[in-house]
Amino acid sequence: MKMLMIICVGLILSFSGYSQDTIIESEYKAKRVKKDEKPNAIFFAPLNLFDFGNPNFQVGYERFVAKRWALQVEGGIIIHHSILDLFIDFANNIKISECQFTNKGFIVRGSVKYVFLDKRKVKIYVSPELFYLRNKSGIKRSFSVTDPDFEYSFGLIPDDAEYGYTQFFYNDEEKMGINMKVGIKLLSGKRFFFEPHIGIGIAYRNVIQTGIENPNDKLLYSLGIFDKAAPNKWVPTIPFNFKIGFRF
Repeated sequence: MKMLMIICVGLILSFSGYSQDTIIESEYKAKRVKKDEKPNAIFFAPLNLFDFGNPNFQVGYERFVAKRWALQVEGGIIIHHSILDLFIDFANNIKISECQFTNKGFIVRGSVKYVFLDKRKVKIYVSPELFYLRNKSGIKRSFSVTDPDFEYSFGLIPDDAEYGYTQFFYNDEEKMGINMKVGIKLLSGKRFFFEPHIGIGIAYRNVIQTGIENPNDKLLYSLGIFDKAAPNKWVPTIPFNFKIGFRF
């Protein structure tokens, strides 16, 4: 499935480059595209910096290949800490170097857009998207004890321990999937735009956990399929974002 993802993204990139001098140029020459329309755009997704689970600095490029069709590629570097994490740590007098909840990885996306409503300052579109994410994160969770006689590094746990124990460990997550999104591009002036979108999709997630004291112990509580500590395979996705871009 990973290879399929790489091939699809490669095809999108190749087609985007080919369209630079072919399809979009013919549309402009035939005057089927508005005079003030710009075929290229670069953008930034600031909300990703506040993501608790996979905070990242993500940028992208969009290219209109026809009047209503565009191709888009995005890439992001997952940063160590979400901005929200930093605010919480600051409020609790925790230094950045002392924060255990770290992240490291990347994310790539490729999509096709179809604009079904095209007004002078507003474009509404639908967009299928492929994505791949890799994040090795440090997390802390609580576990229930399955074997009271197990020799933990911090000593034996009493049989009547109500809440088990809490432990820090590493979670190596790999996720790939497909989303269907709907969004609105709001043009501002001749160059800038704002673009919120929302959608739904499905992803295959593979999780490798290291540093757990007793692999037989179960999570004391769980957020179900959305829990990074739960080794679920197929999970739903709800893409939601807001982008700020520049057209040229």
